[in-house]
Amino acid sequence: MGIIELHKYVIAERDALKAELDALRQQLSGSEPQWTSVDDRLPEDGEYVIAAHIKNGEIWSWDKARYSHTAKRWLHGNNYVFDYNHWMPLPTRKTSLNAG
Repeated sequence: MGIIELHKYVIAERDALKAELDALRQQLSGSEPQWTSVDDRLPEDGEYVIAAHIKNGEIWSWDKARYSHTAKRWLHGNNYVFDYNHWMPLPTRKTSLNAG
């Protein structure tokens, strides 16, 4: 096998592995976090999440926040924050690495 054939073989193997990796990522994409309405469920007490105010399908504001079941309010640090209506878990290291 000459250098040109070897190069073509390596490129073809790389492309096949990339396609396999893309297919695996697509299979896993169904497990990625989705927005949860506060009407359906609230996060665990004190759990930091990404909280957002979504109106007409658009995100108007968002932040890292936690919900206090005792105060029945969203908190950022020790301060009360905007009245969010959706939330999702913070990304994990694994989720971040799978992003691309």
